[in-house]
Amino acid sequence: VLTVFDNIKMTSECLASVVRHFRDGDRLIIVDNGSEDVTRNYLENFIADHGNVPVEMVRIQANQGFLRAANAGLKISTKSTVCLLSNDTVVTDGWLDRMCGLIERDTRIGIVNPMSTTFGLYPAKGRTPDDIAAELKAKRGEYAESASCVGFCMLIKKSVIDNIGFLDEAYGDGYFEDTDFCRRAISAGF
Repeated sequence: VLTVFDNIKMTSECLASVVRHFRDGDRLIIVDNGSEDVTRNYLENFIADHGNVPVEMVRIQANQGFLRAANAGLKISTKSTVCLLSNDTVVTDGWLDRMCGLIERDTRIGIVNPMSTTFGLYPAKGRTPDDIAAELKAKRGEYAESASCVGFCMLIKKSVIDNIGFLDEAYGDGYFEDTDFCRRAISAGF
């Protein structure tokens, strides 16, 4: 589930990385959260140009905030796991395979968050996210249990959503909804 509100540059970089590393059997749900016409046209053209990628578009006429847009996408997902992805994220080779491998390893794991190069740290000049990801592959399968995940990219078991519900829209435009969601999951035994 990819939430989009304008910012074509970020969105195009995100979509290009998702398409580059798309897996058979997956589906992309784009939630257009009240974007301007130029972004809507871009998204329509993207879908037309990538007919080999199963894409479902959800259009929200006026910006409802990140949480409502994210929940709109989560509500129509039908898979046993769903990845909530922000449009300012660039994914790398094998990103979803590694996350799915981890979440499927243990029934107690309910949410998986990947490593990121941008928790205040950016790749050195001349290095790309793919360079960093290649180095991290040596740690494949390793994980650290956390009190919460960061909402830029969360792989969530549908059983978590079935058990605790969706993101709490009381958080308005966002910030700490991811922490709240994870704390509720932990309280439910995940």
